[in-house]
Amino acid sequence: MTFKKFINGFSIFALIISIGGILYISIDSENSETLPKLLVGVIGGGLGVLLSYLFFRTIGNKPRSTVFIIHNDIDKDMAIKLSGTLESKKIKVIDEDEVIEFGDDIVKGTREAMKNSDYILLLLSSESKNDKLVRKLINQSKSLSKIIIPVLLDKKSDFPEFTNVYKSVDISDDYTESTNKLAERLQEN
Repeated sequence: MTFKKFINGFSIFALIISIGGILYISIDSENSETLPKLLVGVIGGGLGVLLSYLFFRTIGNKPRSTVFIIHNDIDKDMAIKLSGTLESKKIKVIDEDEVIEFGDDIVKGTREAMKNSDYILLLLSSESKNDKLVRKLINQSKSLSKIIIPVLLDKKSDFPEFTNVYKSVDISDDYTESTNKLAERLQEN
């Protein structure tokens, strides 16, 4: 059961208890003190539902996972597209342009970003397989003991051998279905 489903269930439970309390008090209408009890029940029930709703809105909308995407310059457009897709699904993507300023050491800045992420997505394409910077970043990511998920952008490439030990996601055929499955995996955290 996911946390979101639990909160939804809790909100429905609070509503049912509130309605049950109101019905119970209204059945006991012989007592002259029923109206104040009924008002207290209605107000308490309404506050309970409101609080559970606000709790759900606050907790339910926070990003659950943080992701860093390793890519080369040629695949940057795909990295931006994937980033937007994941962020629309409440997954925080660390943008390298926000953490690395002009003049900064790219490898050091990227290492810090990777340390602050839960997952590392490795975009693999025929262009990225020979990119020296991507290879350096791959080696760094392995040393951080983070979950690495290779994301295949095309099927034509011979990818680095170490990626064979990781289950990858292929977004070259059906982008929407593949990214939905990827988002589900990333939200497990």
